[in-house]
Amino acid sequence: MPPRDDLTALLDRVVDGRARPSDLARLDRVTRVRDAHGTVQVGGYNVSLRSGRDVHIGDRLYRGGDADIIRELLRDIAYDGSDVRVGATRNVAGAVRTMGMIVALTGMALFLWGLVTAMLAPPGTVAVPPVIVRGFGIAFAGVALSVVGQVIGGWRRSGRR
Repeated sequence: MPPRDDLTALLDRVVDGRARPSDLARLDRVTRVRDAHGTVQVGGYNVSLRSGRDVHIGDRLYRGGDADIIRELLRDIAYDGSDVRVGATRNVAGAVRTMGMIVALTGMALFLWGLVTAMLAPPGTVAVPPVIVRGFGIAFAGVALSVVGQVIGGWRRSGRR
């Protein structure tokens, strides 16, 4: 998170139209979606993006046209092109990763159950219990599902400033 003075200077450059690409990239890094009601977090400050209001960030209050510029830029950062919030994509990615981990853990448990069963089998039994192979396959599918969740979470909007 940038220091308070750096964030204020960065937002002042945005309002004045002097923002550099590095400023916009930094603002992108410190902006997080907070809720579905038009609130984002910029640095350590919660900022309401509701229209018709002043934009209050830290000890600064942006009014009128300056507030509209800040509001539009923060909305652009917080939303992707299809009006799906970036936070919603993160939630889906988290759910997919969690399901993948549960599936992988289930597969590992089956695999370990098969190993214990094979070790406790009477001497002379050579066949590998099928649960070992199934458990390994299920664990592999769970890891693959977790990777898909990670890819979903890493998606970035192509038109981002």
